[in-house]
Amino acid sequence: MNYNPQFSAIVTTYNRVKYLTSTLESIINQTYTDFEVLVIDDGSTDNTEDVMASYINDRIRYIKTSNWGGPAHPRNIGIKESKGKYLAFCDDDDIWELNKLELIYSIIQETGAKFIFSNICYIDENSLDLPGTFNIRVPNYIKKKSDLLVLNNFITLSSVVLSRRILAKSSFLEDKNFIAAEDRILWHELNVQCSFYYCQVPLVKYRKHLGSISVNRDEKLHLNIKVIKYIQEMYGYDLQIITMSKLITQIKYQIYNKKYLQIILSGLKLLGMAFRHNKLSVLFNTFYNILK
Repeated sequence: MNYNPQFSAIVTTYNRVKYLTSTLESIINQTYTDFEVLVIDDGSTDNTEDVMASYINDRIRYIKTSNWGGPAHPRNIGIKESKGKYLAFCDDDDIWELNKLELIYSIIQETGAKFIFSNICYIDENSLDLPGTFNIRVPNYIKKKSDLLVLNNFITLSSVVLSRRILAKSSFLEDKNFIAAEDRILWHELNVQCSFYYCQVPLVKYRKHLGSISVNRDEKLHLNIKVIKYIQEMYGYDLQIITMSKLITQIKYQIYNKKYLQIILSGLKLLGMAFRHNKLSVLFNTFYNILK
């Protein structure tokens, strides 16, 4: 049967059967029903395949591949195999609010947005609510090639819905040097093409637990510095913004070392530079988002 839904929900998984069923139930029970679900298994060695057998039907597909070692390759398989006009991503331990697709569809109808992301809230390993939401201070529209994306990665993959059309020549970067950052890199590539729409309503419950990819602060710092260098080489952002981004990354991951005083002094200098270039408010909002 040929079925071309409005949305394709793409879930990549690896040995997360403990959380996968909750993720799937949150997608399957959406109030908006014109969607398909693709679960791409990156070579799980637990009983994921057995659990998925009870879910498979005309709208839910399960594809198991050999282990690639990261989410980029299975996500790209999901993109290739999907049929929806819009693609919605979800990590295998996150949970969608049940009205997520309904609200996103209304935003698409009203605005024609090609890339939408939303606010999130937090849950723990036991699915209990954690205080606060991400609550990023950014406008509803993120302009093309926005400095905001360079200063801070505030887009959660499980909140993203995008038009298939803008992925015509793009995909998640399959480079194992950038595992856990392939989504951020793709957002920059797509932001060169179009503006993004930010939905302030938290539509995703993001799970915080020790099993998350790249929990080590030193590793995160080094990865983010590599990403900043990569996007500068690829897209030629303002060098002042790149320097600010490196400073913010250092502070975000609390790397206190013998160069800390130099970082603070550099920050003060950058504040003066930002003032002259009318970027002070952008910088302050970025610090608020990552340090609150």
